Amino acid sequence: MSEITFRAETVQWWRERECRKKGKGYQNLCEVSGIGKPVRVGDKYDRQKPKTTIGRTVDEVCVSYGEQKYFVQLIQLEPGVTVDEDDTRFLFRIGYYTQRSDGRFGLGSQWAPYLTRAELQELLDAMFNKNWLSDPVQVMVGD
Repeated sequence: MSEITFRAETVQWWRERECRKKGKGYQNLCEVSGIGKPVRVGDKYDRQKPKTTIGRTVDEVCVSYGEQKYFVQLIQLEPGVTVDEDDTRFLFRIGYYTQRSDGRFGLGSQWAPYLTRAELQELLDAMFNKNWLSDPVQVMVGD
C-alpha cells in the first residue's frame, strides 16, 4: 500500500465539505448567522402542529464570548402576519448560539423572545431607570 500525503489545505477543504454534507455548515461560532433565513415558530404545547413562517431575519447584531454568541435579530414579518395591538412590520429576537456537545456549531436558543420596538424600548428604559446599564452597575432593589 502506498503512502498518501495531503496538504493541510486539502484536509481542511475536505473537512468543510464533509461538514456541509452532514448539515454541519459552520466551522466556528463566528460564522453562525440567521440573516436571510426564514423565522418559523411552533406551538410549544403541541409539537405535532407544523411550524408557521412568520418572517425573515434581515439583520442582526451580536457579541461572542467563548462558546456563546449572543444576538439581537431584526425580523421582517411576512405579509398577513400581525402583532397584537401593534402595526409594526418588524420584531426583534434576542437569543444565543452555542457549540453543541457533539462538536457541531449553531445550536440556538430554543425559546428566544420576540419583542416589538416599543416592547424592547420599554425594557431598555426600565433597565436604564434602575441603573443596570451604568458602569459600575448600581442596583436599586425594590423599585
